[in-house]
Amino acid sequence: MQVLKDDVRKAILDTAQKLFLEHGYRGCSIRMIATEINMSFSIIYRYFENKEELYKVLVSETYKNFLINSTHFLAEDNNGNYTEENMEFVSNRFAVTLSKIRPQFLLLMSNPDSPVCNDLPELLRSNLTAHILEGSDKTAGFEPLMISLFAGQLLDGIVEVVKNTEDESLLKLRFKQLIRYHFAGLSLFHDRE
Repeated sequence: MQVLKDDVRKAILDTAQKLFLEHGYRGCSIRMIATEINMSFSIIYRYFENKEELYKVLVSETYKNFLINSTHFLAEDNNGNYTEENMEFVSNRFAVTLSKIRPQFLLLMSNPDSPVCNDLPELLRSNLTAHILEGSDKTAGFEPLMISLFAGQLLDGIVEVVKNTEDESLLKLRFKQLIRYHFAGLSLFHDRE
């Protein structure tokens, strides 16, 4: 009997994830999820207290792990290193990590109206901005507001690439192009007299 309960819970989570991605947190309802899997919405409430809890189960583990991993990644000594080798390293790291958590990443980055874990885009932007500023030549003309804008544009690009790319090898290629563009822009600041 436990297997059946696990199957029902998995079906609810899979369907909820799909519908949250299609309609956003606000546009999705427990009734909508129940209708999609041909189940009474009261059954869903046996497994999850409400929509918020259901969403939280889908994203909270990824949220914590992604924050930890991105903090470690940004702490690595690769700032100001605009070599082809480092571009390859960064783009591959993004592709491998994000291909594993694609749906959860998109939920986290695309649902600012959700009541839980909705601050990831701003945290990543802030961390990336600090990372770029810490590794920059202080005389190179880096202005914090502009670096924050560049970081935001990079994150927007990452989200769009992930949203439109399911194949990991294509993801690596697209990230490499995005990272090359980003690195080229930042290198202009580093090379400035």
